[in-house]
Amino acid sequence: MQFAYRTLVGQPPDTVFPVFGEAAFVESLAPALMGLRVIRIGLALGDEIEVRFEGLGPRGPWVSRIESLERTPDEIWFVDRSIRLPWPFATFRHRHGFVAKGSGTVLVDDVTFTTSQRVLGPFVSAGLRLSFGFRRGRYRARFGGP
Repeated sequence: MQFAYRTLVGQPPDTVFPVFGEAAFVESLAPALMGLRVIRIGLALGDEIEVRFEGLGPRGPWVSRIESLERTPDEIWFVDRSIRLPWPFATFRHRHGFVAKGSGTVLVDDVTFTTSQRVLGPFVSAGLRLSFGFRRGRYRARFGGP
């Protein structure tokens, strides 16, 4: 399954991108009830990101690796692919974009995933969409925007 969100914020990509390497910011992107805790984080090619969910939703460790990182003068893109996932996920790929637009940035969250049991896909997709929708408010709170 796949979905994408685009959110316009009020700061340029070179200001926004590094904040995604801050544990406290990443933890703030999930609703508090999910109990997201960052164990390790990085934004360089090959870095592993480990988080744990200790509340509602999937529980346990989630480990991803930065498998690509591309920069141009107006855009930054990176992809993290999960290498260890909690149930019910089988695969998870998250492509992050930071695209200059005027004096701001369009943040792109492009997610592709599969579940361990096909019947769970629509339910997991609905939960993920809610979670990523929640992020939009956090992005704008941190970086400003419309």
